[in-house]
Amino acid sequence: MSAEWTGVHDGLASTINSGSISKYTSTNALDDDNDTGSTHEDRINGIIYEAIAEEDNEEQGAHSMTEAPVFFNYHEFSETYYADIDNLDEMREHDEDHGIVITHFPNVYSPRYSDRYARTRIVRVPRRFEESLSYPCFSTVLPGSEPAAISSNLDKASFIPRGYYDGQFFGYSSVSPLSSHLSSEDFEEIVSHINLLSAKSYSVYTWYNFLDMFLGFLTLGIWTQFFSYACDASFLEVERYIEEVNNSMKFKQNDIRIISPKKSAYLSLDFELPKPHI
Repeated sequence: MSAEWTGVHDGLASTINSGSISKYTSTNALDDDNDTGSTHEDRINGIIYEAIAEEDNEEQGAHSMTEAPVFFNYHEFSETYYADIDNLDEMREHDEDHGIVITHFPNVYSPRYSDRYARTRIVRVPRRFEESLSYPCFSTVLPGSEPAAISSNLDKASFIPRGYYDGQFFGYSSVSPLSSHLSSEDFEEIVSHINLLSAKSYSVYTWYNFLDMFLGFLTLGIWTQFFSYACDASFLEVERYIEEVNNSMKFKQNDIRIISPKKSAYLSLDFELPKPHI
């Protein structure tokens, strides 16, 4: 059984078990007769304070490990090898403080050599898995405004082309070209409603599910065999709403549209928008 030692040194109260002290006595040589510059009590006090300091460090380390992660758009990435705006033909390395952030991507929903592919790009809105795992839930924060987004004092909250990479223009921050077409309020309203419809579609407590189970039981499974591909109409509400938004005046005027999340397997909510220029 390990005993505990409680002491007060310079107003500091501390409790250390004998196991902590014994760990240090083996390395600090309490019985070192050659050390005449300090007393036995001084050496004991030094060992105790060292043990206290290590326990404090361990507690701080455990606390930091339990801190919640900060959300960011995991689709984006940083690049330091690119061409400057004033010299598009010369690719060169830059320091990390002047790295560009790849925030928009090729339009994989259009044929490779089509006109739409050439003039449009895709901004990917990530899933928020910490919000719910029972239904697809997308981030309601306009890309570039996430808590852990890469920021730039030069760009602030606007998308400003700073570098040329892979035939496209990118800025110093996580702000995407989508911010030039939608406000944070409009974006949040649209995505929040999509999340609401998605939650409704994936709910197990719906009239269709109860009817499906009842008819399956009543027909001894025949209903399930012949109507296994039937789906609740609520699944189509997300598609109808996206179509409604795409046909709105704001989206038509800005030449942007939301891609059906079915095409991305609900892994992201993708916005198609015009390719940025300088």
